[in-house]
Amino acid sequence: MHPQEQSNGRHYARQESIPFSTSPASLFASTSSLTETSFSASSSESSWSPHFSSSTPSPASSLASSPALPASKLHSPVSDDFSLSGFDSADERTPSPTQLTAYAASIIRNEAYALLALAARIAPAAQPVVDDGRCSADDADAFQRAIGSPGSESKTNIAFRAVVDALGSLPAHGKIIVTGVGKSGIAGRKMVATFCSLGIPSIFLHPLEALHGDLGVVCPCSPSSPCDALLLISHSGATAELMRLLPIVRPRVRTLIAVTRDPDSVLARGCTHWLDAGTGAYVGPTKDGGMKVTDEADSALPAPTSSVVSALAIGDALALTLSKLRLGWDKDGKARRQDFLRCHPGGQLGIELGREGRGVESSTSAAQTATAAQA
Repeated sequence: MHPQEQSNGRHYARQESIPFSTSPASLFASTSSLTETSFSASSSESSWSPHFSSSTPSPASSLASSPALPASKLHSPVSDDFSLSGFDSADERTPSPTQLTAYAASIIRNEAYALLALAARIAPAAQPVVDDGRCSADDADAFQRAIGSPGSESKTNIAFRAVVDALGSLPAHGKIIVTGVGKSGIAGRKMVATFCSLGIPSIFLHPLEALHGDLGVVCPCSPSSPCDALLLISHSGATAELMRLLPIVRPRVRTLIAVTRDPDSVLARGCTHWLDAGTGAYVGPTKDGGMKVTDEADSALPAPTSSVVSALAIGDALALTLSKLRLGWDKDGKARRQDFLRCHPGGQLGIELGREGRGVESSTSAAQTATAAQA
């Protein structure tokens, strides 16, 4: 089963990472050997110890000018001839151009699959998924379990609408606080930027800094009627920093929303709402006897890739849905663009939107008109 774009008949499917004889990391390895300089002290240096006096350079001075530091300790352990251009074309570790680009394409395809699978879980009827023969049986089974029986509402669909209702009911002075660490934190900062650009008050709260004074960003409303909402992003749903913050921040916010892949994760169970940020890929023993160790773009390497893309996508979907509801679902595109201009007056985008508001044809529109006239 695979997501299909009905308008052009294209098929998108998750693929296994294209294997070749070497790790991708070796593509960036130099053929020159990197050796570390020995730091073992010679007999004359075995009793060396730092000694400072009025005639000795201070520790803040250059190490190279300090007479108390042996020269052998100043040599860099990295060779000076390190270069990314030092590949030997005959080196068996180097993939062929076809292998290299096929591997890169599989990463992009798997990230695209994560997005299309997420769209299908939110609205199965609007985003049908078809089997184009390239999806593994394990991924197909996992997807079918996620969307449920035909015509039924998926957990993702129900949960998304519940989150929209909860955030839409925040008081006028309430805001959306987003937290996360690592790549999830970076995705969270992007969510905040999108919320703010659409006129939705939002701020990022680092979970560690929160415990060292930054909890002051939470609106100090009456504990009986808090006004802020908190989104906690964690692909695993078990990030220790977020779990430590959860019981402290719970009485201070109106609603807690876990943005994670698993609605039954410890983080999701500790929150009032859940947003699906899963990749849709199966993890575990495969029917062909293999093993998928991760649901990321490279099924053998748990580097956050597809999971970050999914978190960004669900954040964008939430932000734009809330924006459209705030302005009026039937507002035309021009009215929405002029509202966006209020928060984004700068850059080329602001210039183009300003011209549209004044009734001046933009350079882009003029070019499109000229092209149409020539055709």
